[in-house]
Amino acid sequence: MHGRLLDLLEYRVVLGAVVTTPDGLLVAAAAVPDDDAELIAATTAAREEREGHNPDYWDASSEHGSLRVVCGGDVRLIVLTEPDIVEPIMRELMDEHLRGLEAAIYA
Repeated sequence: MHGRLLDLLEYRVVLGAVVTTPDGLLVAAAAVPDDDAELIAATTAAREEREGHNPDYWDASSEHGSLRVVCGGDVRLIVLTEPDIVEPIMRELMDEHLRGLEAAIYA
């Protein structure tokens, strides 16, 4: 699984990646310190719980970068990117990697 996360770092706009369970437990991280990855995992789960739904995709952006979240059946992929990335392209890339991560879980 870690290797699949490292594949995301091949894209120069991707700064880090985190995989969590739907309830916010850290599964794996690449280019994100463990303490930060655990905080990101917990806060994204809390945000989704607070809003009362679990969308397939959402993001939060600032002038410094974006946190992008795509949810699958068993895991959530969180990618930290440079700001001003074209959302549909990034979402497609994340969906593809999420499917690969979930396939690896069931293999």
